[in-house]
Amino acid sequence: RLFRALQQQLPLARQLHILVERLLGALEDPAITVRAAAVRALSAVVDADPRVLEWEQVRLAVQRRMSDNGTMVRSAVIDLLGKHVVRDARVAETYYAAIVARISDVGVSVRKRVIHILHDCIQNAPDFKHGVEALRFLAFRILDDDVGIQELIVRIFRELWFSKAQALSEKSARRGAGAEAPDPTAERAEQLVAVLWEVYCGVSRVGYAKLPLLSTFPIVAILRRVVFPAEDDANDEARGDFAETVSTARRLCGAILNGMLSQEEAEGREDLEERDEGTKDISSFPRAVRYALGLHVFCATDPQLCVAEGNPLAFAAALHPYIKRAENTSANSLQLQCCISVVDAVVKESGCLSAATAAEIEKDLRFLLLRNTFHGVLYYASRCICSVAETAAGGDSRVASGALQICRRFVKLLDEVSERDELSASERAHVSRALFVLGHLARFGADTLEASREEAVSPGNLLRLFRCFLQRASPTEFDLKRGALQACGFLFVARPQLMLCPKGGFGKGSMDGIMRAALGSSAERNLKEQALLNLDEYLREEEIRTLIQMSDDANAQAGAAGG
Repeated sequence: RLFRALQQQLPLARQLHILVERLLGALEDPAITVRAAAVRALSAVVDADPRVLEWEQVRLAVQRRMSDNGTMVRSAVIDLLGKHVVRDARVAETYYAAIVARISDVGVSVRKRVIHILHDCIQNAPDFKHGVEALRFLAFRILDDDVGIQELIVRIFRELWFSKAQALSEKSARRGAGAEAPDPTAERAEQLVAVLWEVYCGVSRVGYAKLPLLSTFPIVAILRRVVFPAEDDANDEARGDFAETVSTARRLCGAILNGMLSQEEAEGREDLEERDEGTKDISSFPRAVRYALGLHVFCATDPQLCVAEGNPLAFAAALHPYIKRAENTSANSLQLQCCISVVDAVVKESGCLSAATAAEIEKDLRFLLLRNTFHGVLYYASRCICSVAETAAGGDSRVASGALQICRRFVKLLDEVSERDELSASERAHVSRALFVLGHLARFGADTLEASREEAVSPGNLLRLFRCFLQRASPTEFDLKRGALQACGFLFVARPQLMLCPKGGFGKGSMDGIMRAALGSSAERNLKEQALLNLDEYLREEEIRTLIQMSDDANAQAGAAGG
């Protein structure tokens, strides 16, 4: 009778609002332990009746406790929500913003709980609308101070993009039984490109990152730790599947290339030209640009990933037609940089290039070096044309003429205008381009220039020309002075001995007069900044050389010991 009466009259259910109000009142208790206990009690109520989470007073109270000064309370709130956001799309939509705000919480336990919740939503919530955005938040946690969180992020992305299980197959199956089964690798590539673009647009105050992407760029950092795990952070399974992971990475890279080509075909040339006027806004860039950035990310992770096993030059051959585009737009500039970076890496890694292919690539690169206005494009074109020259240096001498031809042309220009007292605006623009390109040709192609045995393009003569423009006193040509100093810095990276004075002894006197004058107390501020940037660039390059040398020495010693 008692149970029947309780079931019919539901006296406790009628008291639900009163019980919840008392729990909400306990959430305002000054004691952290009491507030945490109240959250756990509220969690038990919500487990019994999830509709309670939709009450306005509950929503406001929960969101207030999300910023509670007690880590224990915040963790309890995240646990409360984590059980329900995966099951109920309305709950996920209501609390999503508050949950992702806690991903940078000062409490490590809170951050870990948020990461697990977002991962569960991405994997198991069919109607979750914020998958790409959530992955962007997760990707940035690879830079977290806590090593455990970094390893958690690596595991999540390894499972998502590199696992043997088809991570996206369940979502694909929901499209319909009659639909054609999509390629899981293509789906993963599409998701990777979407997440990459979100991260790329969010890493800088200007709205995008500069190329080349560094090892600290979140997606590059994740891919390196997934594909090439270090001994101290790789588990036995990750180390055992190294070959399979590299193979998966290459397949992803190939799928991204196919995606870019498909986007190019779908968008068409006419549509691209119609968008050229409004491509200053990065959000309006063509989708093909995003796939090109995906190729650059794999190239930044490891250039070998862009070298196909059966046909080493496949990526270079596929991307070469897109280097011919001459539009001076932001979108085309970014795509050019990405495509040239991959071609450059493939040429270096493969070490083989026919004379006809080299001549065709050099012709397109020379056109960019003479016409394009974006420094990023000029940087990669200079770098790639030097790589082509070095690759074929032992073969037909005509192959190396691309870098030499452009160098001779710019040297001639600088020689002609260096004696003039005043330069026109047009001449200053040409000189600025010449200084920038010659600096990079000296940095990446110093060996090629010296091998030509031409005095006009030798590093010593280039330094003489740079000095001429450093000494110009016209106030309208200050930018040229800074450009000349920057070019000196590029040259010093390739030939550090030119930065030193043989008769200077030790200390400050050992530096060349250019650097001494630029760092002097009477030098302009901008010149001092450029001189420091030169030193920073040199030291970073020297560190890379040292690390490579140490790695080579260690491998040689290991080989000798094994023999």
